[in-house]
Amino acid sequence: MTKVKDDNVLVESRNAREKVLGSERKWEVFEKVKEISLLGKDEVVLVDGLAEYYEVPKSTIESLIEDNRDEFEEGGLTVFNKQQLKKFKGSTLKECNLYEDYKYARQLMVINRESILRTGMLLRDSKVAKTIRDYLLNVESISTKEQRKWAIERALGKQKRRQLTDALKDSGEDERMKGFAYSTYTNMIYKLVLGMSAKKYKKMNNIDDNLRNNLNKKQLEIIKKLEDLAKIQLDLGFEYSEAKEMIKINYKKYENKVLLEG
Repeated sequence: MTKVKDDNVLVESRNAREKVLGSERKWEVFEKVKEISLLGKDEVVLVDGLAEYYEVPKSTIESLIEDNRDEFEEGGLTVFNKQQLKKFKGSTLKECNLYEDYKYARQLMVINRESILRTGMLLRDSKVAKTIRDYLLNVESISTKEQRKWAIERALGKQKRRQLTDALKDSGEDERMKGFAYSTYTNMIYKLVLGMSAKKYKKMNNIDDNLRNNLNKKQLEIIKKLEDLAKIQLDLGFEYSEAKEMIKINYKKYENKVLLEG
């Protein structure tokens, strides 16, 4: 089994991230882990500077921000309009000797200190980000036993889901089902575990973000087991009707096992 580190609590849980960002001690991380050079009195960085700080490609930062755009924008990340950009170039960039590097830029994403810290809590493949998460967890002591268990199941569930997606493609099932294989298999499993489709469950529970971020550890564990079983069936050459029957047969066994294990 893949070992999942405790710092995944911050990667997986926005509630945990918001708790850290509400702490008065959060800025200590820039002194204790790694200092960051902020631009002028605005105390911001640009995407290039953020990538350099976390020692990852610029494209990695851009993808991370795009995938979590709402969260970043709520935290103060800004894309300057024409008027704002002109003022920023003429003051902050000139002051920091960066004017020549960006004088032809038509827009700039400006990242405040909160968004810098948020990036560290979300960025998986960065040693700097991991060190920051470890420090924050130790400072805030937010990593309870239940949070760790939930984060482990969430991370392992993502791994199983990727494996299922690959199996659907490799087996030809996705082509046979005209591109609807993943949604068909997923909803079949959701109906067993949740008693209804994902769409209906989200509507009933007023869920706006990713459904699995709102499921409990036991639900995630059963879904993970059923998706793993579906992958095995596909690897053996079975198609949907046969795989579905096998999943239905084993569902109760998995559910009882998870409930007994607590």
